[in-house]
Amino acid sequence: MGDEIYRVAFIWLSVQMIGTQTGYLASLQLLASVMMSIFGARLVDHLQSEEAMIRLDFYRAFIVMIPVALHYLNVPSFTILAICSLVLAGLGALFDPVVMETVPKVAAKGEVLKAANGLMSITSRLARVVGPAFVGLLSGFVPMIHFFTLDAITFFVSAYSIHALKIKKGTPKTLPPITFRSFLLTLHQSYSLLRTQPPVFRSLVVKAIAGGAWYLAFAVGFALLTNEINPNDLQAFGFMMSVYGIGNVSAAIYFGNHHRPNPEKMVYGGIIWLGVFFILIPWAPTKFLFLLFVGLSAIGGPWNDLPFVDLVQNHFPSDAISKIFRLRAIAEDGMKFILMVISPLLFEYLTVRQVLLGCGIFILVAGIWGEWERRNVTRLAT
Repeated sequence: MGDEIYRVAFIWLSVQMIGTQTGYLASLQLLASVMMSIFGARLVDHLQSEEAMIRLDFYRAFIVMIPVALHYLNVPSFTILAICSLVLAGLGALFDPVVMETVPKVAAKGEVLKAANGLMSITSRLARVVGPAFVGLLSGFVPMIHFFTLDAITFFVSAYSIHALKIKKGTPKTLPPITFRSFLLTLHQSYSLLRTQPPVFRSLVVKAIAGGAWYLAFAVGFALLTNEINPNDLQAFGFMMSVYGIGNVSAAIYFGNHHRPNPEKMVYGGIIWLGVFFILIPWAPTKFLFLLFVGLSAIGGPWNDLPFVDLVQNHFPSDAISKIFRLRAIAEDGMKFILMVISPLLFEYLTVRQVLLGCGIFILVAGIWGEWERRNVTRLAT
């Protein structure tokens, strides 16, 4: 919730300061995430997972309080705010993979681990619904700058919660000295490890392609299309986002509590589902069908995300999981960055509906290709 509270407050302050240029800052945040995933891994790889997460929480709490301190010093600087946002994006890119590495250490294998993955998915998706609502509830009497303070408090709560888990420590990690060559070596080793498991590699490639198109549609396209249907109606946009969030959380609850016997097949099924509805959304003939298609499309998120987590945990030891999820972040955020950078050109020469249709086709083709490859491999194996 703290991350979502910060995100809403940051976007609002950015819009007030630089207006429509905020989209470019979002692109830089994606770039910061990619660069930290590539070059920052060595900063935490030598640490035990508990120590790494607690350190990152404290770092982020300190960073997010810098704009608050400047506010009270009467030094409103958008440059400092932007730099803080880029650092936070980078640190978040280090934190999330370590979380995924830690889950198997605190949850038993088999169905209990799958249920834990489902619970993690439900929690993160529910935060995306509740966090913005929380901002709306408190914005009448809490100054916007203190949503940053609330975020800092949540980092301390997170650090305490991680410490309270008493995670069993593994073998101390020894790594060569940090050099530019060592960064590239770590990345190469992670990629080589990924290639040893073709099902995970295929799934990651498909998710990266689909994830970039999804982000362009969801982060920009949905807002523009909603404004076309309901001009200057912020309430309509909020309602549309709530419908997507409800579909997302409902699907996370359903898939998180059901057996997932063939995770790779499920990954492609969820992506194909997402692509079909992203194709239907821009051509919905009524507002009701538009909202219905938006809500149904959200089912595809947990449908493909949860089995991918299962797939990684089934094929790699726990101390290698963070490496695979960092590669996923590099691939997905890289695609998102590329599409966000070219998005102004796309929306200049194409209509919003045409861009959304293209995103849907992109996602659908990626899912069909992945399933085609999976079936070919299965047929050859038998």
